[in-house]
Amino acid sequence: MSSKRRASVRAARARRTLLTARDVEFLLALYKYRLLSVAQVERLFFPSTQTARRRVRILAADGYVSTFRAPGIPDRVAHLARRGLAVVAGSIGGSAADLGSARTQPKDHYFLRHSLAATDFRIAVTQACSRYPDVSLRGFLDDHVVERSERGVLRRYLRDVAADIRAPEVKVGHTPDGVFALAHGEVAALFFVEVDRGTESVSNHEHGFAKTLRFYFNYLVVGGYTRYEQEFGVTSPFSTVRVLVLTSSRRRLENIRSVGAGLRFEPARALSFVWLAELGAVTAESVFSLPWVSLDPSDTNTYQILSDRHSPTLAEEALARD
Repeated sequence: MSSKRRASVRAARARRTLLTARDVEFLLALYKYRLLSVAQVERLFFPSTQTARRRVRILAADGYVSTFRAPGIPDRVAHLARRGLAVVAGSIGGSAADLGSARTQPKDHYFLRHSLAATDFRIAVTQACSRYPDVSLRGFLDDHVVERSERGVLRRYLRDVAADIRAPEVKVGHTPDGVFALAHGEVAALFFVEVDRGTESVSNHEHGFAKTLRFYFNYLVVGGYTRYEQEFGVTSPFSTVRVLVLTSSRRRLENIRSVGAGLRFEPARALSFVWLAELGAVTAESVFSLPWVSLDPSDTNTYQILSDRHSPTLAEEALARD
């Protein structure tokens, strides 16, 4: 096909495709989530898989989105293309240059599967909130949000560093997979999200999941999480702070509980501030009522994000020290 003919085809497509309000919402969601599988697009916007696939193909053909396949992912995965980024810029104000370049597919399909799993959880929480009129989602931040330092260097916004309370010269850094806040009236609860797909060591204190637990134990005790009060517009201290760990299997879950208890962190009640569940059990219908277990293997109780159909679970005691 000649270049003239290709230009004519592109022009014809541009004339044929009229973006609907739902299309614009889809493009805004792609900017927010960065990557969405067709199944996730369906969950968010369309009544059937066939309808979602057809609309994604049309938007891809017209240069609003790009799609690709990756090992282990049953659907195509979509991300913004240049024309889509321009639509997003026009919708929220500013220029495409201000928003950065269009997203590209990740090189590592393991990272992609982790990212999509984290997005599944975020979608479940967002949709669950619509079923609870008295509960509001004050915000949800994921690990790809960045900020520019005074020196002009980009850094992950969620990344924090905690000093080991037993050895203050030792610093433990970590970037959560997500952070969100729920509110009921003036009562607000903060949740950190960790998606564990079983691809890293559990017991390695420097690079594995044990390091993640070390970070949270120290971070929660010294109150590092209070920075999110301003971020999410909370006027009083969070009544509850929990770390939600989503694991790949029950066996993996129990291994994490064993390692967490083996760290012998003081105060011991820190174990109760980490909750675990299997990733496959989480849906929009179940996420708030799902029975989570604490990190303490001797604790036989189960817990829910919402203690009833109205208000976020309230902690009986604060973890931060005076």
